Amino acid sequence: MPEVKQGKNRLHLDLYADDQNETVDALTARGATRADVGQPGDAPYIVMRDPEGNEFCLLDPR
Repeated sequence: MPEVKQGKNRLHLDLYADDQNETVDALTARGATRADVGQPGDAPYIVMRDPEGNEFCLLDPR
């Protein structure tokens, strides 16, 4: 979408990765960034933003 993100996402994705750190590196190489939204330091998930600013969480498989 050509408009800049304003406010919260309508949809929030929780994605599971076999190797969380490897996936963070791969997503970062493609333009994603880590996001601090107030999650605790020991959270089992990593909050990220895609290049357009949409947030999603990356979790280890359960």
